This record gives sequence, structure tokens and C-alpha cells, in this order.
Amino acid sequence: MYREFDNDETKVKTYLVNSVYNKNISIEDLDSRHILALANVETRFVQPWNKTDVPYTEFRAICNKKNFYFDFRVDDNDLIIKDKCHNKMDIIQEDRVELFFALDDQLNNYYCLEIDPRGRVFSCAASYYRKFDLSWECPGLHTVGCINKSGYTVKGLIPLETLKSLGLFFLEKGDSIKVGIFRADFYRGVNNRIEERWISWINPKTENPDFHVPAAFGLFHRK
Repeated sequence: MYREFDNDETKVKTYLVNSVYNKNISIEDLDSRHILALANVETRFVQPWNKTDVPYTEFRAICNKKNFYFDFRVDDNDLIIKDKCHNKMDIIQEDRVELFFALDDQLNNYYCLEIDPRGRVFSCAASYYRKFDLSWECPGLHTVGCINKSGYTVKGLIPLETLKSLGLFFLEKGDSIKVGIFRADFYRGVNNRIEERWISWINPKTENPDFHVPAAFGLFHRK
């Protein structure tokens, strides 16, 4: 199993995932203010390749004994979304939020989940640089998307046993996994042309937009 990343939190941007061992949580519970209050709120997102203001993007995550839960809440006044997706490749042409999980600093093995405002998922396994296995699906992943007046929300759960089977150990307090948090924001520009904004938890300092580089990843640390 891969455990080759630097776990020094003073060097790597880290999000603390709170543990709630004594609670049974369904994906619908993530709408509860009480459950949301148990998680740390991350709103420090950047768009290094675009000088306009970053549209509001909020991320939270918690764990219990069985599952890793995540919740995105974003502002978007110009949703680009398909009525029907014929296959998961259609999702990469839409507004979406993204979670990547890596087994090592070099991205020799990592996994991508990209989720649109209706909860539809593009998933793949990958290796550096941009070598994709599009057949991969995340076992046990459950996602729900909801469009609202200000934008949309996406919530989901991944069984901890699924993460373990991938070599991502996040079962106990003190465990850390290497993760990227991203957002693709599409909007209509001049002459109704579709433009793109690429939003990241971390500035990878690449010349062009790119989430598939080691510098785009930080840590989830289980507290």
C-alpha cells in the first residue's frame, strides 16, 4: 500500500475532518444544521488563472465509523448543465465540484470524482501525467445534487472500506490522506460563448489551469 507523502502539516495545506463516532448519519442528514455544525468550513478557494473574484465556494467533511461524508455549497448564477447525460463524459462539459484522492506525492496512483449540480458523477482512476482509466467507478459512492436560487449543493458519502481498499487509510483519528478539492465553473461570456473558471483549494502555481499535478493536493487529517 502507498504511504509515501509528507505528513508534516506545517508544510502541506490541511483540512481537519472531524470524527463523530457515535452518530449514525444518512446522506440526507447533511442538510441538517446540527450535522453541518459538526464539520469545519473551508471557503479559502482561489482561481489563479483568472483575475476576477472567486465565486463563493464552501466545503465541509466529517467521518463516522463507516463513512466519509462531504458537502459542497456554491454560488452560481449561470448554471451550465445538460438536461440528459448519455455517458459520464458529458459531465466534464458542465459546472461541477471535484474531489481527487492520491496515494503518493508523485500521483502515481490517484482517483478523481467530479460531480455535477444534479449529483451525476464522472469518475476515473489516474496516474501522472493525465493517464486515465475511465472504466473506474467508486464502490459505494452515493451523491445527491440540488439546484437552488443561489447556485447548487452537492453532498455525498464514500464508505471508509472503499477508501481502505484503494490504499487510502482514513479509519482512525490521526490518519491523513492526500486530497485535492476543486470546482469547474462555466458561464456565458461575450456573444453567449461558454467560458471557464477553474477554482482550486490550493494554488498549484502552474502557467495554465491544471489540477492533475502534485502541487494541487493538500491533506485531509482525521481529528
